[in-house]
Amino acid sequence: MFTKRTINQQVTIDHVDTASEALAVSIGERARVDLGYMSSLLGTPGETGSIIRDLKGVIYKNPEAGGGPLDGWETADEYLSGNVRKKLAAARAVAEIDRPLPEVCKIRRARS
Repeated sequence: MFTKRTINQQVTIDHVDTASEALAVSIGERARVDLGYMSSLLGTPGETGSIIRDLKGVIYKNPEAGGGPLDGWETADEYLSGNVRKKLAAARAVAEIDRPLPEVCKIRRARS
């Protein structure tokens, strides 16, 4: 049997120093990339541009996810798995219509 208490009180993290730490907390607490939550952890509510720049190549915007600019972000391992050909086709279609997604196209060419 246990000789000590094995269940500790949950510690709430309310501040981090880097975008990588914010990503780790977001995944641990929310089970997803939540840019709004991450910016509040960094003390810069509403400013997500620097987070996206700092995590370039670590997170990707999934064009099929829809929603607003803060929605549909995924970690690289999640986005670059599954039916990647379908995801590449969606990224190219969005790039032609709306905004370029050069990272996705570069990754696909490098793996070909």
